[in-house]
Amino acid sequence: ESSTSSSSSSNSNTMECLELTARGYTNLSDDQRSNLTFAFIDPTTTATTPTTESPPPPPPVGWTLRNLIAYLTLKLNLADQTVGIVSYRPGVIRRIDDAALTTNSPTNNSTNEDVKNDTSLLLQIHLPKRTDYLWPSSSTTTTNTNTNTTNTN
Repeated sequence: ESSTSSSSSSNSNTMECLELTARGYTNLSDDQRSNLTFAFIDPTTTATTPTTESPPPPPPVGWTLRNLIAYLTLKLNLADQTVGIVSYRPGVIRRIDDAALTTNSPTNNSTNEDVKNDTSLLLQIHLPKRTDYLWPSSSTTTTNTNTNTTNTN
């Protein structure tokens, strides 16, 4: 899975997708970093539970967001900062092959059903501190001294 980040210039309405790497991030200008929004495709949308609520709540964000947050915190050194993240939740997640990239392909067109079922989220997330990812040392862990006994009469 590869996440990308997008950056839009404050002087125009353009967007650019960038590779999500530490080198790519450090090469951005301060202006680009201040306008940066991270994004990922959220596959949890394919496992929704039927509901009677109107409109139904979006499904929860799961492991993909957790992994992106850890990456931003630990690899891009954005710990303890607030970042914008798009959880892209299309109505249907399709596999795109070479045939789908042609202009005459029907799978290349967005349908009303896809748009109607889109539950994408724009999030502002305050990233955890690096220390939040540290495991306790083995000297501070405790063991359970309770034992189970079986009564055999």
